[in-house]
Amino acid sequence: MNLTFKSVMQVYKIIKNNTQDISKIQEILNIPSIPDINIVLNYIFNKRFQAPGSKDGEIVFDYLIDFDLIYALFLKDYGIDLIKQDIGWWQFTAMFEEITLNSNALTKRIGYRAYKVPINRTKGDEEEVKFYLNKKLQYQIEADTTNQLGKMFKSLEKR
Repeated sequence: MNLTFKSVMQVYKIIKNNTQDISKIQEILNIPSIPDINIVLNYIFNKRFQAPGSKDGEIVFDYLIDFDLIYALFLKDYGIDLIKQDIGWWQFTAMFEEITLNSNALTKRIGYRAYKVPINRTKGDEEEVKFYLNKKLQYQIEADTTNQLGKMFKSLEKR
């Protein structure tokens, strides 16, 4: 089985692009049977691809959209160039979880996406609310990724 950061990202791109090419996913991950692929993908995408800070089904994080910051943080914090080097998926997720615990540009972006207008706001809060709503709009993520993952799992279940 080939569960490296790069291989999982390749599979994520296939799913996100709605190609649902099962044979290509089998080749990338080096998994011979469809039931095994279904088990592995369910585990990776349902357990490890949960968006940190996601509430009410709102998408606040995407590995591809946010790759610029992930790349920069891995290079800065760990000295790992995710484009040139390949690390194991489980190693990546452990390091990534540590990164998301700290205040950085990625956690700020996630915070903007997750922002909710306070219920008990005052007139003095208007500028702050306007700022956060503009940031939320600037960094919002479309819901297609979640829909594509669901379609992929349904396709695999039929086989």
